[in-house]
Amino acid sequence: GGRIQMQHREMLADSFSIITREGVSAELFLITKKKKQTTEYEVFRTILTVESEKLLLEQIQEELSRIIAKDIVFGEYQPGLSIDRDYVAFLPVLEVPYAVEIVEKLDTLGDLDVAPYADQNFIKQIWALAVVVRSCCGRSEKLFWKFTPSKMLASRRALIWRESDLAPSNDPILNIDNKLSCLISSNNIFIFKVNSFELIFNYIEKLEENANAILGMLNQKNSGLITGVELLQMAKSDIRKLRKLASLDQASLEELATKLTPQRLARIKEDYQCDFDVDPQTGQITLEKKGVWDVLRLLSDEFLESEVTGTKYEVFGKKRR
Repeated sequence: GGRIQMQHREMLADSFSIITREGVSAELFLITKKKKQTTEYEVFRTILTVESEKLLLEQIQEELSRIIAKDIVFGEYQPGLSIDRDYVAFLPVLEVPYAVEIVEKLDTLGDLDVAPYADQNFIKQIWALAVVVRSCCGRSEKLFWKFTPSKMLASRRALIWRESDLAPSNDPILNIDNKLSCLISSNNIFIFKVNSFELIFNYIEKLEENANAILGMLNQKNSGLITGVELLQMAKSDIRKLRKLASLDQASLEELATKLTPQRLARIKEDYQCDFDVDPQTGQITLEKKGVWDVLRLLSDEFLESEVTGTKYEVFGKKRR
């Protein structure tokens, strides 16, 4: 609602005020990504001249000025969302596992290697660019761009404009464009380009990976309960469902899976008017799209009955006694 709009507008304005302060510093980092059994990120620092740092700060300040000057609408992130230039999506950093990992690397300055600029193979591995703007009070704002080969102009393609002529550059030129992907400020990610945000942090793939692991475990403990592939396919259509599935607690789920007998499942379906069917003999759940939330609530153990009144509730937070 309006309060959330105001809150996020103030947070982005606060971040902008930090970036435009006198005395801030800017550091540029190059992020590489390798896909082995799992995705592996490495972060390399760069050495900027005083002039380069000043230029980088000016460019960031100009781009954020353009964003803030608009009548922005803030909204919760949705995967593959096609957003116009006046819409900014947001997410808590903790919901994006690879963002947490990269931020931790950016904060361990002394341990980072300097990027091997001259290595052509290294340049091919660059996945994203990050700029960290630090204020004298110790606060840092982190900005990200998706790296594409067009951002690196090879010397044979770049001409330097001099006073009297155009001359080829002897070195590759790094071009940082105005397609800022996202900004991490405190515990929030402000997303300006959804597709590049998803690519940089491998976001959807990571959620699916977590969800697959959870469903695999569930299948081992209670193979008759639900077809995991079917649930994952239906949950993928809505990031909130996929997030819910990926965040299920494995220990609680193991306990729940051993206790969900066919009889108990049939009773839960009846008592809570769930939108799924249960085979009373096997306990197999037959799922339709409208029933996905009910299955996720079931797996989260969110159906409870009041000891006092006998009223049945869906709950959104539990504390064991």
